[in-house]
Amino acid sequence: MPTLYARKIVTKIAGFEIAEPRMTVELDREIDRSQDRGRIDIYNLSPEHAQRIWQRGGPILIQAGYPETLAILFDGQVQRVVRQRRDLAHVTRVHLGDSIRAANRLSGTFSRSYAGAVSIRQIAGDIIRDGLGLAVGPLDCIPPHETFPNFYWAGDPAAALDALLRRTGCTWYEEDGTVRINRAGHVQADAPRLSVSPQTGLVGTPADTDEGAECTMFLDARARLGGVVDLRSDALSGTYKIVGMRHRADNWTGAFTTTLDMRELETNIGAA
Repeated sequence: MPTLYARKIVTKIAGFEIAEPRMTVELDREIDRSQDRGRIDIYNLSPEHAQRIWQRGGPILIQAGYPETLAILFDGQVQRVVRQRRDLAHVTRVHLGDSIRAANRLSGTFSRSYAGAVSIRQIAGDIIRDGLGLAVGPLDCIPPHETFPNFYWAGDPAAALDALLRRTGCTWYEEDGTVRINRAGHVQADAPRLSVSPQTGLVGTPADTDEGAECTMFLDARARLGGVVDLRSDALSGTYKIVGMRHRADNWTGAFTTTLDMRELETNIGAA
């Protein structure tokens, strides 16, 4: 594998970009509707910048990786800001929240009726765009023949999407401003594919779990929920779908890893 060095974390928040100070990130994501659990600690910001983050909050974009692998790690909202003193350092801790729970969407509603049997894919796209106000990911995990007769909703768009998808065996989640559909055993048309091995950054030994497998690698923000992993090691090999991940990143020292929770897939999945 190429030599990886010069860890990078770049954060865009409150109208400015931060790249030089020490930053540490912890981020856990699951392929369901649960809130992303994460925070970023930024060390020794100027008082003006720390105050600006405190006052403005709003969108936050975090990129992380090595120069060869730098990619978006998180694109969402500031949930809460805490300023604290740690030894001799001033630390601004930003708790991360996903776009579904952004303040300007909490009061959103979706009100629409459909006459006759209408494609669930069509209704789902309308709810995501017009109700949640987010981008629509691939809908190919929803069977194309599935329809919903005389669908009507007036209220919470997230609950509307839950009710719509219940009969299809699908669920949904939000990832970096895009709503994606999940179905067990299927991957989305745009699912990224990663090769993970000792030569490409595998750390330690991957493990079998009750439901699939788990592995840790050098931090790689290109890993996405629903993505495909071709895992190759002496202990365990196979083709898997990512259903959960944990990023731990420190641009100075300490952990700089991605841990994947995976479910096994057939090797000939294509873009099912």
